[in-house]
Amino acid sequence: MKKRKIAIAAFLLCACMLIGVGFAAISRELYVVGTVNVSNSSLDVFFVDADTDADTTDNFCTEAKLVDQTHVRMTTDVMNTKGQKAVAVFVIENQMPDKAASIEHKAHTMAGGLNSSYFRITREFIRVDEAHTDVIIDTENSRVDTLPAGRSVILKITIELDQSITADLSGTSQLELTGEFLATSIG
Repeated sequence: MKKRKIAIAAFLLCACMLIGVGFAAISRELYVVGTVNVSNSSLDVFFVDADTDADTTDNFCTEAKLVDQTHVRMTTDVMNTKGQKAVAVFVIENQMPDKAASIEHKAHTMAGGLNSSYFRITREFIRVDEAHTDVIIDTENSRVDTLPAGRSVILKITIELDQSITADLSGTSQLELTGEFLATSIG
């Protein structure tokens, strides 16, 4: 009887070991890897208006529009002669109740059949109202150092052909320009 109990105990131990080995052979660790995008939800600096620049004669910008509060789009007519310009203006507003913001150009990319040597792209910040001297723009008009709460500034984008288009575009007739601007809370 004692041998029988030992045999049953040994059998149970072996069965437990086999189950453990079997479980290890059919188990796998899983990991979660990802990207977390965050933003400061209290930073309320947005595009509020878009238009073609009415002061530019022979403006090749056919449309300037708001896509959403953080994206705008400009579209041009066919440009192929040196000196042709497409000019759009976008209004940026600081909607924070009590904080100023700064705005600067971070980068731009171009994708399409031509490289950037064909174009001169300029960005200029302009006060909406010259009486708002508390809107501080750097001397080159390329950065807004201080955009007080409740104030707006105009971002003027000019795309000018630096040379006539003589290259074979092989069916590619569009160029996609992406500009990135960074608004930062100050104070």
